[in-house]
Amino acid sequence: MLLCLVEGAVYGVHDTCTHEAVSLSLGALCEHRLRCPLHGSEFDIRSGKVLDEPADTDLQTYSVYIDDGWVCLHE
Repeated sequence: MLLCLVEGAVYGVHDTCTHEAVSLSLGALCEHRLRCPLHGSEFDIRSGKVLDEPADTDLQTYSVYIDDGWVCLHE
C-alpha cells in the first residue's frame, strides 16, 4: 500500500503499477496525479482511475483516515 498526503487528506492506493510490476512509491505525485516511474502511466489517487497510458487497469484504493495523528485503514 502507498499512502499519499494531499491538501491535508490521506489516500491509500496499491503500490504496484497495473501496467508493469514496479513500485509507484518511486514515481512522482503532483496534486492528485501519481506517475509511474517506469513508463509514465498516471493514476488519480482519489479514485484509482487511470489518467494516462500505457496502463489500462485502475489501481486498487484503500479507505484510510487520520485518527489522533495515526493513519488508519477502514475495515
